[in-house]
Amino acid sequence: MIIESTQMLSTAVWCTDPLIAKDYYRYDKIYLPTHINHPSNKWVRKSLSHFIWLRNLVIYLNEERKYRFNSGDHKSYFITLNLPFLSIKNIEFEQPPQAMPDYLKSDYSIISYRNYYMSDEKSYMAKWTKRNKPKWWKI
Repeated sequence: MIIESTQMLSTAVWCTDPLIAKDYYRYDKIYLPTHINHPSNKWVRKSLSHFIWLRNLVIYLNEERKYRFNSGDHKSYFITLNLPFLSIKNIEFEQPPQAMPDYLKSDYSIISYRNYYMSDEKSYMAKWTKRNKPKWWKI
């Protein structure tokens, strides 16, 4: 999710300040925009608090990747750190949208995503490297 999150942050910059984005792109410091109307992309650029939350998630994901795989920083990490903060309003934080089948959605994004990744659609991806299986994992 490091790449996908950085893509969403980059898309937010392109949508809110395309002139700055073009300048960053000239120096390979931003990804091109993608899926502009996806609910997650709309959510990121709805509030500065959402943008900062996702930016922090990339930082934590990068740290986890380095720990689990004895690797260096991911390229997306550097792009994220160098992206400009959006010049948008800062509304109260809202939970991220749930991009999954309706039958897995609940009032809480974390619970919904846990259920989604335990479902038949995603459970094949589950691997724990240098970590124990989480207590909430039921398979």
